[in-house]
Amino acid sequence: PPTLAGQLGLPEPFPFGKDLLAPESGSFAFYTFNDGFGFVTDSSAAAWDHKVDRPVLLDGKDAESAIKDGESFLQVLFDDYLKR
Repeated sequence: PPTLAGQLGLPEPFPFGKDLLAPESGSFAFYTFNDGFGFVTDSSAAAWDHKVDRPVLLDGKDAESAIKDGESFLQVLFDDYLKR
């Protein structure tokens, strides 16, 4: 939806959406799974499993930074969830 809204000149409909055609959107993807999360950039991929309390995937350049970015993204999502 944010990509279509951007093309039509409409306001951003979802705060956590991503306009895939906007240069300022950055090249990353965040995903969650049962008891964990992953964060992928153009140069690294990382995943953290909360059950074992450690990374289960560290690949590419500066993958440890991807873990930190994923933790930050998850915290912002969770904070937003708790406000609702």
